[in-house]
Amino acid sequence: MSIFSRPLADITKSEIEALLTDGVREGQTIEFKESLNLESKEAKEEFIRDLTSFANTSGGDYLVGIKERDAVAVEIPGLVFPQGLDRFELQIQEVARKWAKPPLPPVTIKEITGFPNGSVLIIRVPRSYNAPHLPSINDETPFQARRSNGKSRMTVSEVRDTFLRSEVVSSKMETFIQDRLGLIRLRSLSYNAAAVVVHVLPLASFSGDFAIDVTQIHPSDLSSGNHFQASSYRHNFLGFKVMCSNFTNHILSEAQVFRNGLIEGISYILIEHPGAQKGQFDNSDLFVSHSLESELIGATRTYLAVMGHRDMPPPVFVSWSIKGAEGAQRGSYPPIDVNQLTIPPVELEKSLYQTDAELATAMKDALDILAQTMGMPIQTRQKWMDGSS
Repeated sequence: MSIFSRPLADITKSEIEALLTDGVREGQTIEFKESLNLESKEAKEEFIRDLTSFANTSGGDYLVGIKERDAVAVEIPGLVFPQGLDRFELQIQEVARKWAKPPLPPVTIKEITGFPNGSVLIIRVPRSYNAPHLPSINDETPFQARRSNGKSRMTVSEVRDTFLRSEVVSSKMETFIQDRLGLIRLRSLSYNAAAVVVHVLPLASFSGDFAIDVTQIHPSDLSSGNHFQASSYRHNFLGFKVMCSNFTNHILSEAQVFRNGLIEGISYILIEHPGAQKGQFDNSDLFVSHSLESELIGATRTYLAVMGHRDMPPPVFVSWSIKGAEGAQRGSYPPIDVNQLTIPPVELEKSLYQTDAELATAMKDALDILAQTMGMPIQTRQKWMDGSS
């Protein structure tokens, strides 16, 4: 019996006890430890080997408080946390983040109480789509993989295949962005003369085996600021789509959630004609809204939260694009001299950000490129990082 297929929040004390009564053996997705002390370097080294072996293969559950003999669960004493569970959880996350290259995705932890000596701790390690991860112990430490009988060194072919998988994902990501941009149809004298596009790209979405339930998404989940709104919606072949139109039925913004977790948001009114809000169009140059950065950050944070609240495993990549922007001008700065700009995807380690300023700090490289494209000083993005937007 494997509890790894069960949602962590649903696992009960009786299911932990069944590991003992059923004589469950350690395997590819489960490991037992009677105790765990992360104060010593040696303990951290062994722990990070276990975590990376899970992350590099299928993911798994690391259960602390269960005694094993010959890899079979034989007793569930549980354990106590002298310095508090919160501090212990911080230690676990710190090891996962700092003792692996690249850092492991955040693990999730659940405490199951009611055992003779205390609690059983379930440390769930997700399969990583940024593998392989190397235990950061010394330069000779090999990559670890998980087997049916525990962890062992990855073979040369396994390491090669894992790296090739990462290269394929990068190529798929770029192809997806360019294909989607190619589908955007612009009209020079209309509301959609130019498009500002946000792509949220969870790495797991490119694995071929990840899907979300789009029927559980509400239009308000995809509404952000004044320029990425949702006033109507429909389920479609791709997943779930929202739109915002004006009184003449011109689409001002739209967003598409794909069944594999990808999200695309488009605003047609962040770059527009001077008289667009009054329905007046002429051959004058387009202008760039002064709220461009704040709207991009707000929409990105909103879309990331859609995935974060649905347990999408990190990392998540974010790309911003502008299409049809050549000649558009912002204030007294020089006109944009490219028709289409795609900012390379920025890798984010999490999906939930408490403030726009926190996300802006993570997206600083993209903000720099955006500022340079519009001829603005890089320092202009500092206000978004300071929270003064």
